[in-house]
Amino acid sequence: MRRSAPLLFFMLFFTGLALGQRKNIGQFAVWKPKEGKASAFEEGFEPHLNWHKENGDKWNWYSWYVVSGERFGLFIDGTFDLAWSDFDHPVDPIADMADNQKNVAQYADLKNLYKVVNVQEYSTKNTFDYTLGIARLLTVKVYDTPELDRLLKALYEVYIQKGVKSFKTFKTVDAGNLNEVIIFLGFSNWQEYGASENILREISAIEQKMSGKVVKDITSETLAFESEMSYFGSGDGKE
Repeated sequence: MRRSAPLLFFMLFFTGLALGQRKNIGQFAVWKPKEGKASAFEEGFEPHLNWHKENGDKWNWYSWYVVSGERFGLFIDGTFDLAWSDFDHPVDPIADMADNQKNVAQYADLKNLYKVVNVQEYSTKNTFDYTLGIARLLTVKVYDTPELDRLLKALYEVYIQKGVKSFKTFKTVDAGNLNEVIIFLGFSNWQEYGASENILREISAIEQKMSGKVVKDITSETLAFESEMSYFGSGDGKE
């Protein structure tokens, strides 16, 4: 049966609207504590999170220190599971910035701020937990090729078969290298972390089955979760 043009238009419009409201957007901020100011930075970060609580912020804010890798010693905070429209309505942004300048920015330099989209098809859902003690963060520079989705799907399936419960795939969509994929794996301890020791070999084995080159470069970092520097506006740090 043929659909009328007006009906088809409204179907496409509301489908696009629904996709635009998907809660699949995240944001990372990367901070470098100033020389000799690490303690002051930590002491200032906590009251800034308290500002968010007092002002009724419903977003979750997670924090980690980089404990190995090129950005060793840097501090990363992130908020996730938002729609694009949520960024149009943050909690009192002017007052937020003023409190940030007072308690945080004078003790650390903001090195980067960028948004990502969660590739939900290649991410664990009900079992995922950002608050686990250790995380492996892979930053993968890739070629823009249809084979990329095949690689991500295959890698995700490898870790599902291993029983890894916290596996998240992101693509950078703002203020960074847009040909970049971020894979976030969470573990409770170093023994669990060992499940990822052959991840480079696993990616290479998958890529060898592809019709062309997919991966340009891979950087691995280890993050330690900082519960005292995190805030859960939703009341639950887990998904």
